[in-house]
Amino acid sequence: MYELTGKIRRIGERQTFASGFTKQEVVVEQPGGERGPVPVPVVFKGDDVSRVDALAAGSEIKVAFAVEGREWQDPKTNRLRCFCDLTAHRVEVIAAAPMAEELEGTVEGTV
Repeated sequence: MYELTGKIRRIGERQTFASGFTKQEVVVEQPGGERGPVPVPVVFKGDDVSRVDALAAGSEIKVAFAVEGREWQDPKTNRLRCFCDLTAHRVEVIAAAPMAEELEGTVEGTV
C-alpha cells in the first residue's frame, strides 16, 4: 500500500456500468518543482466511492492506494493493451477547502 498527500484539484463524475460496477476519480495535485504541479488521478471503486461524498475540491488529503494493473485485448484488432489504476482504499482530510466567504475576504484585501 502506498500513500499520497496533496490538494484535490478535481472530483470526477461517478460512473456506474451495466455490470453494476461503480467508480469515481479524484485528481490530487502534487508539487512538481520546476515543471509545476503534477496531477495524480486516484480511483475509488465499488463501495469505496461513498468516501468521495465527504471530499471537496481544494481540500488537502492523504490517500492510501494500491497500484492495480490489467491487460485487455481488443477483439476487433487483437491488440493487447495494459491499463493501470491507483485504487484508493483510505482517505483522510488534512485541511478542508476554504469556504467561499473566506476566499472573498482574501481577494478583497489584495491589490
